[in-house]
Amino acid sequence: MSIPKGRRRRRRRINLRKALFVLPNLFTLSSIFCGFFALITIFHDAPGAVYRAALAVFFAIFFDGTDGRIARLTHTQSGFGVQLDSLADVISFGVAPAIIVYRWALEPMGTLGIVMAFVFVACGALRLARFNVSAQEEDLDHVSTHFTGLPIPIAAGTLISAILCSESNLLTWHTHPTLVTIGLVLLGYLMVSTMPYRTYKNIRADKAGFSFFFAILAGFSALAILASPSLAMFAFLGTYVILGLTMGIVQKIKRLSQAPGTTPTQAP
Repeated sequence: MSIPKGRRRRRRRINLRKALFVLPNLFTLSSIFCGFFALITIFHDAPGAVYRAALAVFFAIFFDGTDGRIARLTHTQSGFGVQLDSLADVISFGVAPAIIVYRWALEPMGTLGIVMAFVFVACGALRLARFNVSAQEEDLDHVSTHFTGLPIPIAAGTLISAILCSESNLLTWHTHPTLVTIGLVLLGYLMVSTMPYRTYKNIRADKAGFSFFFAILAGFSALAILASPSLAMFAFLGTYVILGLTMGIVQKIKRLSQAPGTTPTQAP
């Protein structure tokens, strides 16, 4: 017996664009989970808790770097994704690294250690708020060549890689809370500053671009093999931080030298 056409169930077609829209958000949620896992792990007194929590933040960095690229490849950029990504960054790269570094080195400082850890979180939140405002004013398809201020994933990665090096006995920063405090304040300042940091998103897939990335990959791989992956990551991210700081200082000096009244006047 045949079913009347009016009663036949209509097959629902899968909206491919909606499915692609969910994909980058799943990577963002994975980043949030890694930050949440780091927070849960750091409060365990078991041996190696600091190392595992720091490693979870690095996995969060991987997911954070992937979701944006997937959104651009699938053309699913949206304001919702920007807001979700910022919320993930506050948790995974603001709160989680700050609590990890507090438990790692600043806890003996008491209230001062809490304040210094919060400075990192506050600067990261301010940086993300500024980024959200600028993102609303720009086209989602627009690819900028520079970040304004140090991106919070890079700041968190620099801090976490230093912790991993210390836990691997490659650095002894855990015996110097003062140095850790200076590093927190410096990274916080760079996040809220106007220092320009290259995005490297506009590099073309030509011979020069491939040579650039091959040189970076070769240098990172050599240091990772000869020394340690955590030390290679610390050197890589530290170099990025220093290059942006140097570029900002040079540009500021140029602006001051070109300001009105700084050029010598000719004698009458």
